[in-house]
Amino acid sequence: MPLRNCDAPHIERTAPLRGGLTRRDPELTGSVDTRNACSCAGGRHSHRPRRVVRRRQSESADRTWHNGRTQRMRLSMQILKRTSIAALGLFGGLFVGCDQMAYAARDYLSPNPPPHAIEDRFRLEVDLVHSSYDTELRLDPSPQTPGTLVSGEDDLGLDDSETVLQVELTLLPGDHHLVRLHGISMRRNASHVLTRDIVWDDELYRAGQRADSSLNISMIGLTYGWLPFRNDRYELGLTAGIQIADVEANVEVRSQTVREPEEGIAPIPMIGLEGRYDFSRRWSVDGRYQYLSVSQDDTDAKLTDARIAVRWRQNQHLIFGLGYRIFDLNIESADADTPGFVALKMKGPLLFMQGSL
Repeated sequence: MPLRNCDAPHIERTAPLRGGLTRRDPELTGSVDTRNACSCAGGRHSHRPRRVVRRRQSESADRTWHNGRTQRMRLSMQILKRTSIAALGLFGGLFVGCDQMAYAARDYLSPNPPPHAIEDRFRLEVDLVHSSYDTELRLDPSPQTPGTLVSGEDDLGLDDSETVLQVELTLLPGDHHLVRLHGISMRRNASHVLTRDIVWDDELYRAGQRADSSLNISMIGLTYGWLPFRNDRYELGLTAGIQIADVEANVEVRSQTVREPEEGIAPIPMIGLEGRYDFSRRWSVDGRYQYLSVSQDDTDAKLTDARIAVRWRQNQHLIFGLGYRIFDLNIESADADTPGFVALKMKGPLLFMQGSL
């Protein structure tokens, strides 16, 4: 009588894998089709499984796995190789760049830098001038009636000294030419008890009254220079330019009418002489002198500006200097709107730093 189910034991063989794992090995056990796997007849049990051997499929899968792994390893090696080459190139470039920078720095900060002043095309100079002042002011009621000539320091209590900042920008477009733009501003204010009567414009201020005063002077100049004598050791030339002086002055007493400051602007053309001489690669001396006296319409102006300085060159682009400056400005106006007189004398030591390219 045929049996419905087979109670015969089925043995499944396994094969070891990497890492101690196991898998079914179709080659050892075959693949058993459980459909109609066995039948029993004649009272005798018979077991007849149908095997399907997949040897070729297993070998193909193994080859595919090995090939994929090989390709991945090759790709990883190529990426690692290219990354290593790029890293070596980067570090090599950095090393060469640092070495060149160090060499340039050694040359730049050399104890004996070459004198490259002749090759300058751009100079920026910042000056600190510790100035002592001598100021005289007068504001007339009319061009025909003069007011009181007062001392800014003695009568009005203005500071007799201060530190002033000046900036210069110089361009050297050729071997024998220069163009310089410079500016300076002096601003002083004071509150002082008058010791004598003062006529200021149409006001009369009595002795004993407290007067508030201010004096602001701004100068902007443009200078052209021609340097026919110029080499590595010295330069000498002529200059011509114009200074624009903006003067704003006011004196008022608190118990009287509040006044607005009086302001006048005067352009002053100037001619001058300047030069430089290098004693060594580091030490040099320079000097400038500009002067002009001019009368235009109802205004007479006179300006003198001179300086001498000793310079020390740290390297080919940086210079420090110590010198002395004298500045003398006189403006007298007979204009109906702002008749009066301003005289300012400024002198004192200066300290400057100059950068060049």
